[in-house]
Amino acid sequence: MTVSYDGRVFVPTKVSPPVTPTPDTPRGVFRQQGDLVSVEFSGGWLRSGWLVGVCRPDGCVDGVYCLAFGNGDLVAGSCVYVPTVLDDGRLRIAEQWRRIDGSTGVSTIEEVRELNHG
Repeated sequence: MTVSYDGRVFVPTKVSPPVTPTPDTPRGVFRQQGDLVSVEFSGGWLRSGWLVGVCRPDGCVDGVYCLAFGNGDLVAGSCVYVPTVLDDGRLRIAEQWRRIDGSTGVSTIEEVRELNHG
């Protein structure tokens, strides 16, 4: 699957209460040059964060990230992003992450066009 992440904006899908995207919603703004992908995270309870990764030919991204939360917590680790194309052409990504503390999990983010920066 050929995927261009450049200019796409994603928000978490499993947040309580459910996310109604606003400018203050935690989000990731994706940039891509060739196979190099970078993401700037911010908004809401997420003060700042970055991901740098390499996009494989199948559209998956192998990356490393660091995040600073509003409560002072800092998190860093590695991840694999696995994209799925939704019926309307937007992307949903399963984030398979491993933090440097050894914890692991899967999170889901989904593209929101109303916040895209093109």
